[in-house]
Amino acid sequence: MTAGRAIRQRLDPPPVTAGARRDVMAGGILVATVVLLLPTVSRAIGFITADDGITSRDNILATALCLNVALLLFGWRRYRDLSREVGVRTAAEERAQTLASRDPLTGFLNRRALIELAGGELAQAEKRGKILALVTIDLDHFKNVNDVHGHLVGDQLLAAVADAITQALPPTAITARLGGDEFACAFAFDPANPHVVDGVAERLVTRLSQPFELDGVRAHVSASIGIARSDDDAAAIDGLMRRTNIAMNAAKKMGRNRFCWFDASMERELQARNTIEAGLRAGIPRDEIVPYYEQQIDLTTGTLHGFEVLARWN
Repeated sequence: MTAGRAIRQRLDPPPVTAGARRDVMAGGILVATVVLLLPTVSRAIGFITADDGITSRDNILATALCLNVALLLFGWRRYRDLSREVGVRTAAEERAQTLASRDPLTGFLNRRALIELAGGELAQAEKRGKILALVTIDLDHFKNVNDVHGHLVGDQLLAAVADAITQALPPTAITARLGGDEFACAFAFDPANPHVVDGVAERLVTRLSQPFELDGVRAHVSASIGIARSDDDAAAIDGLMRRTNIAMNAAKKMGRNRFCWFDASMERELQARNTIEAGLRAGIPRDEIVPYYEQQIDLTTGTLHGFEVLARWN
């Protein structure tokens, strides 16, 4: 699993690591030790080599030397304690950052992190004359696995699916779990070679339709995949994600276990259907829908068999 490069990350200053903090503290302690000990030790050596006998001044000097050694030991112990504390805090911060951007089950990015990183990838792709492909993957009949085998096996299946997705993608691809049994990935490709994206989608469909062996349980799913490309008048990642969802739903309508590229006609059809549905919801309470009944009669016997209903929207 490899995450793409984000523009924001390049502009940020390099993080201060725990090792750098420890080096600063160790350097401070070393400098303080040299400043404290060097004058005292040099004088002590001078008095010892003079061999003039022990005087009260020698006692003061010896006491000062002992105090300096004690300060050194105290400083080293404090450095060790601070190093341990810095390590604990750094680990906690790193874990918090990971939980804020990663799915704990699969290790993939979450939706928010995907939008952020894919936005950076989109900008980089445009600079390099590349196109960003966004792929949405929805597992077919995943609920059946949870219902039959339990949620523990379902979680194991999601982790195995994440591994399979990673293996099918280019090394530079961004991978994310959007929630539930829905995944997404993004990667740049050369506009002269769109078949590269088809190859990735075909590998995903083929691999995810094969059975997964999970602790003695054989689980079967398939995948409905929607694909959108950044040069199709999609201004931002949000627009690309909406289009991949439309294409993914089209793949489900076609029979599942397949991939489908987004087409503008899909969006027009969806908008027209939503307009009609919204109008009906508002028109029915206002009695705008008027039914007309036409008799269905057997011409040989003249028997009435039923009615054909026509609804007109006034």
